[in-house]
Amino acid sequence: MTFDEFVTCLRDALTHLYDPDGLRYSPLTEILGLTPGVDVPMTLRQVLSEAVASLQPESDTPPGSSVWRAHDVLTYRYIHQLAQKDVARQMAVSVRHLRRMQTRALRTLATRLWTQCHLDQRVAGPEPEVADAKAIPSDVPTVDDELAWVRDLPAGQLSPLAPIVVEAVELARSLASQHGVSLHESLADELSFVDVHPTALREALLSLLGVAIRQSVGRGPTVAVRPSGQQVEIEILAEGTGKGKVMPQDHDASLSIAEKLALLCRGRLTVRVDQGRFLASLVLPATEWVPILVVDDNPDTLQLMERYVWGTRYQLITTRDPEEAPCLIEQNRVQAVVLDVMMPGTDGWRLLHQLRQRSATAEVPIIVCTVLAQEELALSLGANDFLRKPVSRSTFIAALDRQVSRQETGSRS
Repeated sequence: MTFDEFVTCLRDALTHLYDPDGLRYSPLTEILGLTPGVDVPMTLRQVLSEAVASLQPESDTPPGSSVWRAHDVLTYRYIHQLAQKDVARQMAVSVRHLRRMQTRALRTLATRLWTQCHLDQRVAGPEPEVADAKAIPSDVPTVDDELAWVRDLPAGQLSPLAPIVVEAVELARSLASQHGVSLHESLADELSFVDVHPTALREALLSLLGVAIRQSVGRGPTVAVRPSGQQVEIEILAEGTGKGKVMPQDHDASLSIAEKLALLCRGRLTVRVDQGRFLASLVLPATEWVPILVVDDNPDTLQLMERYVWGTRYQLITTRDPEEAPCLIEQNRVQAVVLDVMMPGTDGWRLLHQLRQRSATAEVPIIVCTVLAQEELALSLGANDFLRKPVSRSTFIAALDRQVSRQETGSRS
């Protein structure tokens, strides 16, 4: 890992500072020597928060100085998770200027962590260095500026992988035709969802396909997609002339863009060119839908919760009839139940007791969600968590994250 790659990993972790899955799979957990386990996201969040706080200058430092601005931009953007336009307004600068400030502040923070963790001795790559400010005018956007929208996306934006790959292949067919080759794809039957923006992934694939097409002769490149544990691998293979063609400069630029996009997608890209054979492997973290059962007789509440989980990995199965709950849990392999207790017929308290008595549902996490102030009673009857209505989206998602994370951790142990 080079210093620039370290900066990209740091930016991604800060962007997903309050996303447990985003931090759990961050390369920084290994680089910074954090012990794998259920507390890794919390530990990494604390390390990064303290690192940002350490940039706070002495009290006698002038408020408008560059050191204060570096500290403030990182604090507003990542600790407080404010949007760029809001931070720009707070700091009285344009969004474009804020992006440049943010890039410099991130490199400053990365340099501090790089030195503190002795990565200059453990990690391959050049030492961090200050870019030549005279090389490019300050008002010209850099590649990092152009990709800022990708790294600033919130976590939990799930996209089905297969359509993204198919679309990229279809877009690249005209280029392949111009070079006298064809494209072939091989997709596994069961492909996961990926927590990436489809445009970012598509552009990474198009950059790789462009290189593969120009490197290819005969049959043309093959795109193969297959699951690999909790990851998914996209492999692009092209057979060349066998004479080890030199890669043109624009090919190198395409591979550089693809690598940056892969890192921003929390992926890992490796490229090998040997005797005219081009092989690119892009590994991405994958996730499956997590089925959640919501039992509530109020249709407005059910619609609200469905809106809450939109764009996340959670898939709601809803019912207004408590009698249907046991069957729905078993049929859909439900990972958690959100249960109202004030319902006609079989009320939630009775259903909670029944679910805890059945062997098939005894271990399923149950979150009691009610207007009643009965948290102690709910927990004493076997509930794993308690939410008092009305519930905000962040509180609702956090409760699901807690219970599902415990389930996933228990299944791996």
